[in-house]
This record gives sequence, structure tokens and C-alpha cells, in this order.
Amino acid sequence: MILLSLKSGKLIRMLESLEFVVPKLLRLGTRGSALAQVQTQMVKANILSKYPSIDVQIVSIMTQGDRDKSTDLKDLGGKGVFIKELEHALLDDKIDIAVHSFKDVTSRLAEGCCLEGFFTPETQSDVLVYSKPLEELKNPVIGTGSARRQAWLEMTLPNWSCVPIRGNVDTRLNLVGKTVDGVMLSYAGLIRLNKKPQFYEVLDPSFCYPAPGQGVICLETVTGKNEMVKICRSVSDSNQLKISKMEYELLKAIEFDCNIPLGITSELRGNEFEVKWFFKTGGSISQIHKGKELFLVDSHVKSIQLFGESLKRLSS
Repeated sequence: MILLSLKSGKLIRMLESLEFVVPKLLRLGTRGSALAQVQTQMVKANILSKYPSIDVQIVSIMTQGDRDKSTDLKDLGGKGVFIKELEHALLDDKIDIAVHSFKDVTSRLAEGCCLEGFFTPETQSDVLVYSKPLEELKNPVIGTGSARRQAWLEMTLPNWSCVPIRGNVDTRLNLVGKTVDGVMLSYAGLIRLNKKPQFYEVLDPSFCYPAPGQGVICLETVTGKNEMVKICRSVSDSNQLKISKMEYELLKAIEFDCNIPLGITSELRGNEFEVKWFFKTGGSISQIHKGKELFLVDSHVKSIQLFGESLKRLSS
């Protein structure tokens, strides 16, 4: 009887649940920006709703991406500049869980770390914020540091111009009407910060494919730290956990970073995982590619890896 239980995994799951001890203290690591702090407060509230006895403390950590706000991300080292210090803090046991914007996470985590929690975003849409009504702007200049957003603007609105910008949400919004006519950002960030620009336009994700994981808050912890893994999973949305895990398999296969202009929308329907994608290749003659792929959840890993590898070849 015990052998049958072991074979089915029921006894193992039962023992895991018995062994789980709710910790007295949990340290959440985060960047110091206003948006990062708000998102971490959201995570803290979720944890306390399930584990009210835990003393949840927030530890703010300055990252390289926060210290240097002028250098282009691709010259600074890519998206990893926003999470490396947080990963070091995890591995040095200075924090228990790191809170990230999923779109800032690299395709290669630090060895010994894992992503185990994901929160469903209010929206994955991009938003264009203008200095005045759109009809009053002629061939506007839009600020964005995203290769994907720049590629989409070039494809959709070729008469518009793009200039690279860096900085947190307030920094970018403050450029509107000064150095640029508008900026393009994640709408979820504006919602969480309760920012309501006077002139803006929300872009439907089916029209402007968002960055992988845009708007998704994710949790990283140390592999094998079972009590933290369990907490991360238990406060996650189960559907979002599946979607984001599958998207991350794709990002790893592509070796995705901020230099790759890729947008995707993902939908989970029963045992099917549908990905619609937008991609711009480089080289002497750049091209825009769009498509749709369907994967079976039960056997998605290998097929997603193969698809990701084909996109990677396309970009080279």
C-alpha cells in the first residue's frame, strides 16, 4: 500500500505538507523604485492573507540598473542589471524571496536560484502617453528604451520617430512635453502607481504584442529552500504559474534579453497553450515576422524549446 502511494506520489506530497513549517520571519528583497516598492507591498499583502503569523519585512536593494540611469541597457549589460544584486542577496541569505517584474528577469538565473511565484497582471497592455491630444501632434517623437516598442512603432507608425530613454516611471513621464512628445510604457505600472496622464492611449495586446511577462510580478528564491518555494507557489495564481513557466521555457530557448525585439501574447485553454508572436530580425535588411504557435501543455517543454531555437536562428 505504501509502495502504491509512493508510486503515485501521494505519500510524498503528504509528507511534504506535514514537513512544512511556517517561518516566523520572511524577508522580501526588492529594488528601491516606487513601482518596485508598490509591487512588493502587493506581494506582502498576499503572503499575509495566507500566513498572517509571518513577520514579513521588506529589504530594499540598489541595483546596477538603478545606479546608472543614463547608459543604454544593452551597453550596461542587459536586463540582468536589475536583478543581479537581488540574486546575490538570496544566495548570501540576506533575503528569502526576491520580487521582480517578470519582464526584467534574464533567461539565465544565477545558479541555485529559481522562479516559483507569478501574479496575474491587471493588464499586459502598452500605453502611449502624449504631451497634448494626438491630433495636435505631427510626426511625434516617442521616447522608449525598448527594442520591441521601437520595432513596433517603426512597423506601425513609420512617420513617427523614436529616441532611447531610461529611468523609472516618473522620470520618463517627466520627459513628456520637454525632450519628447510622448513615451511608451507598461500600462500596469501606471495603474499600480495610480498615475493618470491627461493624454494617453492604451494599446490592445492583440494589436501591440507586449514584452514576455509584461505586467507580471514574479518571485525568485533559492532552489531547495522548500518552505519559501511552497510560499511562493501558494500565493501565486495557479493559471498564471503555468503560463509564466511555459513562457520562461521559451525565453531560455531563445536566450532572450532586452536586445531582442520580441512581443508575445499567451493563452492557456485546457491542455492547449497558444502563443502569438511578433519578432524583428536584425542584419543589413531587417524584417518583421508574426505568427501563432500551439503547444500541448502535457508535452510543451521540448516543443517550446524547438520553437525558441528556431526564433533564435531567425535573429542571428
